[in-house]
Amino acid sequence: MKSSASRRRPNDPAIQTHDLADPPRLIGRIGNRGRTLTRTWTPQEIALLGAMSDALAARKIGGISFATAQKKRRELGIPPAAPAHRSWPPEHIAMLGALPDSEVARLTGRSTRAVNQKRNQLGIPSAQRKGIQRVQRHSAPKQQETPPPMKKAGIS
Repeated sequence: MKSSASRRRPNDPAIQTHDLADPPRLIGRIGNRGRTLTRTWTPQEIALLGAMSDALAARKIGGISFATAQKKRRELGIPPAAPAHRSWPPEHIAMLGALPDSEVARLTGRSTRAVNQKRNQLGIPSAQRKGIQRVQRHSAPKQQETPPPMKKAGIS
C-alpha cells in the first residue's frame, strides 16, 4: 500500500511551500482525521484578540472558529474584551426583594435568572415571600357572576 504522501497531488496546499510575504493560514489538511493542525498567527491577527469578542475576532480573521480564537487569546494571557458579567450598581441591588424578580429584570435589562441568582447570592428573600404583591400590568380580571339558584323541578 502506498503512503499518503505519495498519493497527494502536486498542487495539494498541504505540501506546497508558502511565500514568506503571505504566511500560511493552516498547515495540514482539512478533514485531518485526528491529526493536529498548526496555525501561524500574524501580528495583525494577534492584535485583534482581546480588542473585540472572540467570535468577532474569529470572523474577522476568517478560517478559524470562536474556540480557536479563545484558546489562542488565553494562551497569550490576553484578557477578554468584554467582562463575562455586568456589575450591579447599588440602586439595582436596592430593588432586589423590594420588587418581584421579573420586574427587577425588566427595569434593569437583565434576565430573570440573573436577578434571581444575585438575590439568592446576597441572601435576600423574594418579594413574594415578603408578601409584596406583583405589579398589575393588565386590567383586573372580571368577577364571575354567580348564577341564580335553580328551582327544583316539580316543586312550586
